[in-house]
Amino acid sequence: MVKFPQRESFFILGPRQTGKSTLVRTRLEEKKYFEINLIEDSLLKKYSQDPDQLIKDVEFQIEEEKVKHIFIDKIQKIPQLLNPIQAMIDKHKVQFIHSGPSARKLIRMHGNLLGGRAIMINLFPL
Repeated sequence: MVKFPQRESFFILGPRQTGKSTLVRTRLEEKKYFEINLIEDSLLKKYSQDPDQLIKDVEFQIEEEKVKHIFIDKIQKIPQLLNPIQAMIDKHKVQFIHSGPSARKLIRMHGNLLGGRAIMINLFPL
């Protein structure tokens, strides 16, 4: 069984179809969380064109809806979002959870691995 950090933000990384997203959703189902699934074309377009909109949407969820967990699925689609996410981790006391293929792929795409602000968890197929 994969242990998730209680408070720290983290990446859950692994090959496609290993159950990363399902595992996160299952673990969060009894908690108040906000999910951004970048596989959805409308969200991909929205945040690609205006990364600052992510800050507005997440801060609304934190301040108005009192959400404590933010799940961003398929973060590799827009790795540039990791810069504003780093600022929000520093500013707010919430847990950010990101799913993606691998740290290597994120680095290759110029993604910010959040400089010690997030733990890496690897999920391997059986």
